[in-house]
Amino acid sequence: MSLGNLVREALQEYLARSSAKPSPDAIDRLLADPFDDPDPDPYLSVDHDYYLYGAKRKSRSGR
Repeated sequence: MSLGNLVREALQEYLARSSAKPSPDAIDRLLADPFDDPDPDPYLSVDHDYYLYGAKRKSRSGR
C-alpha cells in the first residue's frame, strides 16, 4: 500500500467523523485515484526547481 493510499484512507475517516466541511471540489481532488504519468521524468526529484521555478535542470548541467 502506498503512502498516498494511507493518506486517502485517513482523510476519509477524518471527514466522516469531523464536523468540518471543506468544499466538495477539494474533497474530490484529495480523494481522487492516484495519477500515473505515462512518461515520468526519472530526474524529477533532482529537477524540482526546473518544474516549480523554471531554473536550469540540474540533471543536464553535467552532461
